[in-house]
Amino acid sequence: MKRFMENIPMNTMLIGAFIGFFFALLTNAMVYFFLFSGLAFAIGKELERRINPSSEEVKSKNDIK
Repeated sequence: MKRFMENIPMNTMLIGAFIGFFFALLTNAMVYFFLFSGLAFAIGKELERRINPSSEEVKSKNDIK
C-alpha cells in the first residue's frame, strides 16, 4: 500500500495524459469535421455555380453590367 501511495503522482500523471490525449483527439476530430464540412460546402457551391449558371451570383453580376 505504501508503494502504491508513492506511485500516485505517476498514476495520476498517466491518467491525466490519457484523458488529455483522448480530449485532444476528440477536439481535433471536431476541428477536422468542421473544416471538411466547410470545404465540401464551398466545393458544392462552386460546382453548383459552374453547372447551373442561372444562380443568384450570376444574376447579380449581370445586374451590375
